[in-house]
Amino acid sequence: NLEVEISGNYSVDEAMASLIGSNAYIRDDSQTTVQEDSIVNVDYVGSQDGVPFDGGSAQDVTLDVKNNCNAGQTTGYIDGFTSGLVGATVGSTVDCNVTFPENYGVESLNGQTVVFTFTVNYIAKQMNLDEMTDEDIAANYGAQGYNSKADLKAAAEKQVNDTKDSDKRQAVISKMEEICEVTFPKGLLDQRVDDYIKRFKKSYLTDGQKLSDYLSQYGNSTEESFKDDVKTMVKHTLTDEMIFRAVAQKENLTVDETDFKSYLEQMKTSNNLKSDKELYEFFGKDEKAGEEYLRNMYLANKACDQIVKNAKVTETAETE
Repeated sequence: NLEVEISGNYSVDEAMASLIGSNAYIRDDSQTTVQEDSIVNVDYVGSQDGVPFDGGSAQDVTLDVKNNCNAGQTTGYIDGFTSGLVGATVGSTVDCNVTFPENYGVESLNGQTVVFTFTVNYIAKQMNLDEMTDEDIAANYGAQGYNSKADLKAAAEKQVNDTKDSDKRQAVISKMEEICEVTFPKGLLDQRVDDYIKRFKKSYLTDGQKLSDYLSQYGNSTEESFKDDVKTMVKHTLTDEMIFRAVAQKENLTVDETDFKSYLEQMKTSNNLKSDKELYEFFGKDEKAGEEYLRNMYLANKACDQIVKNAKVTETAETE
């Protein structure tokens, strides 16, 4: 019955909108003439002296006429690429003269004027969830596994629930850190720092590479500052570990060997290790110490799960 408060954006409707993205467009048959701010779907062919050139043609491209780029993107085309489309009608073909920059990067096109022939397929508008049909969703998001509005809503609800679960767990951990006092056994923090640095070296240093060289190349820090940062991080994680290990002891939680094996499999996968022995030696100064550590972590997580499951949660709206 630990009381915690979570705050976030848990709107399923907004999650659905996020899943389709801000660059989702649909055919709008109510518009027939391209305006300066239109989103228009075209096919085009680029020709130089009447001959199509390599890389100058495309089909089923949705363009943002005003911003001279693909709809929903920011990287633009060469100046003037879309401006000739203004005033064109759906179904028509329009020729636009466009001059490449002198430093375009293709010798045959540098500074050259070419003709892009556009076929205007349709004018588009941004998708609105309320207007979208199952057919719209299947056509645009079937490859992502969404073939109906119900599929999209189910995915959004899962996303929201996963976010809530994560926020709830973090709120419980923060609350336990607030109400508990922790004293480290002598030498434990230093040992954990050494274990972490050993894992770091094994994961990131190539054969014969020095830690100092790696840090100067990628982290722009010294070994001393790196060790200080590691100590701060390990102190925090060790605090949480000891809190929830104490809870596990108080609640007489035990290791379920079948479930523990599943936990080990997940840990091996996430750390790209093949055997239990490799995993234990990766997390401890030796195999025995590594197994003890992972068993303790398993129990700590189990204790945390139990508190999260039984917590009294108050949700508040996310504020600006």
